Amino acid sequence: MGPMTINRQAHAATLLTNGMVLVAGGETVNGMFIQTVNSAELYNPATGTWTATGSMQGTHDHHTLTLLPNGLVLLAGTSQYYNPTNTAELYDPASGQWTVAARMNFPRTQHTATLLPSGKVLAVGGFIATAELFDSTATSAIVLLNPTKLPDRAFQFAWLNAPGSSNVVLAATNLAMPLSAWTVLGGATETSAGHFQFTDTQAANHAIRFYRVRSP
Repeated sequence: MGPMTINRQAHAATLLTNGMVLVAGGETVNGMFIQTVNSAELYNPATGTWTATGSMQGTHDHHTLTLLPNGLVLLAGTSQYYNPTNTAELYDPASGQWTVAARMNFPRTQHTATLLPSGKVLAVGGFIATAELFDSTATSAIVLLNPTKLPDRAFQFAWLNAPGSSNVVLAATNLAMPLSAWTVLGGATETSAGHFQFTDTQAANHAIRFYRVRSP
């Protein structure tokens, strides 16, 4: 078994559906100081090697990682230099990317997180005598990712959703417009399982434009 890409303590690990092991966050020694990190890496049992994957949105230690039924990984909590937080993130093994998830109701560190048969995750304790549930089956807001202005002045963006789901892109020049008045631009391209992309070829014709994704 080869060494990890960096030294870690107070990190978290979970087995993915593809047989790889995800290790994320923790603390590493930087000179004479201990530093909380946002890096993550994957262990391949077949080769005994470690490779870096996408970095988390924030730094985390003394947190939890829970594999969800949809294949994503929920990260919850951190000590954040001995100050518990209620932050959470989701890791997508298909893209190696992390996105911000809904915050917990209470700050937690050194807590436990358990996947229940219902698909919900039970978070308990963490220097606080409370418990709460994260519903991985609930419909969540779609967050647009990687906005890019193309050379021909078209505008392209991506997002994550359930594989094979229906996704319709709408646009408006004013956020205050009722949803019924938004213009339907069309469907999206599923570039890989659960990853969707849309290119607005008419973006150059508008000084400002807002987008929504409707997914039944």
